Amino acid sequence: MEQAEINTIVVILLAVAWNMFKRFKEKTRPRRIAIVEDSDSDFQMYKMFLHLDNTIIDRYRTADNLPLAFAKNRPDVVIADYYLEGHIRGDEVLKLCDKLRIPSRLVTGHEGDIIGVNPDRITRKTAGKDHVELLQSWCGSQLA
Repeated sequence: MEQAEINTIVVILLAVAWNMFKRFKEKTRPRRIAIVEDSDSDFQMYKMFLHLDNTIIDRYRTADNLPLAFAKNRPDVVIADYYLEGHIRGDEVLKLCDKLRIPSRLVTGHEGDIIGVNPDRITRKTAGKDHVELLQSWCGSQLA
């Protein structure tokens, strides 16, 4: 075998080893859940009852700087409240997530329809923690 052939084989083997290492790191890294919620009590409820292994929960009070925040720490899933502090509502957060190809869900206590949002992507807030259990099962299926 010539030296050029040996070098080619070594480069191919290193590329395969690097890909295997990256896949292993991707499988074992903590998953990030971004919660866009301005209410302290609602966020505390999510933090207490969203029990998923190997996850990090990031909180954002407003959606005003989300593109920059998501560029720094890209979430794996996003849960957004409909009525938020600032200029941007939750339906706009879902549009941003669609552009970035991040699975997202809208949580609201609003009873009517939300124009431009598929009803399948909306979770209605309940007095208890029933809606948090729905969100937990949704997050679990998205992160699996």
